[in-house]
Amino acid sequence: MKKETAAIPLIEAHRAALKLPRPNDWEYGYYYYNSKLANEATAFTILCRHFPELAKKLTYEELKPLTQMIEAADFNTLSAAWSIQALKAYSDLAASNGVKAGIASVQGQDVKVLAEPAMGQLQVKVPEGMVRFFFAENSPEGLGAWYQTIEKGFAKDLPETASSTHIEVLREFVDADGQPVTQSKLGETLFAKLTIRNLTKTDLANIALTEMLPGGFEFAPPGEPDSLRPGLATRQGTDYIDIREDRALIYLGLRAEGALTLQYALRPTCAGTFVVPPPYAEDMYDAKVRANGAVGKIIIMARE
Repeated sequence: MKKETAAIPLIEAHRAALKLPRPNDWEYGYYYYNSKLANEATAFTILCRHFPELAKKLTYEELKPLTQMIEAADFNTLSAAWSIQALKAYSDLAASNGVKAGIASVQGQDVKVLAEPAMGQLQVKVPEGMVRFFFAENSPEGLGAWYQTIEKGFAKDLPETASSTHIEVLREFVDADGQPVTQSKLGETLFAKLTIRNLTKTDLANIALTEMLPGGFEFAPPGEPDSLRPGLATRQGTDYIDIREDRALIYLGLRAEGALTLQYALRPTCAGTFVVPPPYAEDMYDAKVRANGAVGKIIIMARE
């Protein structure tokens, strides 16, 4: 049984606490179960479901902490589930109060309505150009709208510089003596030296690493020394390695502030200048943990 006089001060105190900065001893290891998004979404869900009179006064400023972190991919499987709950509770609250939102495409001076104002969720295919939301004239004030755009396809450009968020991944080509190289000859064996590093003070158990080959290269056959072999724990420090025609998918875990270096043999199959795709690494359940290397170039010369 809910007691309004006791419940309202509690939820107000909790909302105020969410605005306080993290303590100095807060570590990334607490992130999964105690992330800011999970806390914000939990409080927002309770507010919309059980305190409708307070929730009616919400504006986009109260919704912004959720949407900004989702937009920045600062979520994991747990906080994502809570965010869905929060947005659904907000949608139900808006619908019960008669809020109607529409979608229009704005290109210069031309305005084209893509969806007429309606309650609940709206879904449209977005044309090129700017898009804006608008509310029906009779919608109550206060409650706002939240939107999400989804893109499909592949990036047109490869990253020129490396980036890292909680993990770091580096790759270079070396010769048999371990010296970095930017060119080689047909018939020679090169080695890819791949290093991934945990930049946090907690263990990361679910890292997926994608290593794409440059055009004109192939992995050395599994029977040869230093070859990358598929299967469970075929290399020390890995959980599983999946070898494809043009890439390797490497699954592993890293200790706190730990690192793993893998070196394996590659064979150039034709002469030319080839773009070297960057390696990518990410946590399979935590979108904020990710890194990529930088695009490179390698020259393969014909046999003399």
